[in-house]
Amino acid sequence: VREHYKEHGDIDVAIRNFPRRLIAERAILQRLKKYPGNYLQALMAIPRTLRLMYVHSYQSYLWNHAASMRAGMYGLSGVIEGDLVYKKECPGEGTVTDASENNDDHTNASEMDIFAETLPEETIQSVKIADSEDLLKAVYTLEDVVLPLPGSETLFPGNEVAGIYHEIANKVMLSLP
Repeated sequence: VREHYKEHGDIDVAIRNFPRRLIAERAILQRLKKYPGNYLQALMAIPRTLRLMYVHSYQSYLWNHAASMRAGMYGLSGVIEGDLVYKKECPGEGTVTDASENNDDHTNASEMDIFAETLPEETIQSVKIADSEDLLKAVYTLEDVVLPLPGSETLFPGNEVAGIYHEIANKVMLSLP
């Protein structure tokens, strides 16, 4: 069906012959039939939950590359300068859970607000970039290190790990903060 559409451009035939389970493809074609050439409208015809799944998939793709790079470059033996770590009130005490602080450990992209709304405040923890003083005092362990899912207000690590997020996103002409 895709090949036929590619060769002939007949939207009606494609819509009739695409299986109903191909929700995104059918939605795009139906919108293109109604608004020829309006590709933004065609993409917006994909159900929101499915569009979000595509966003989540790409976020995971970036995160997996960053995690692999972090492990490959620095190993898994401990915290390095520039790592993002969960904040601690004082060495040896629990993490900060005050939701009024800047919670940069989760994405706040406009389409990701559903997560902020569903998380109880006590599960949201603040992060900071580990500095040389933190390393000298051994305040943090590898278990405190976090990597962010990219979004519009994401705090990235202060080391080379941040570069992998930006490098991969730039390849598909996406810009990250």
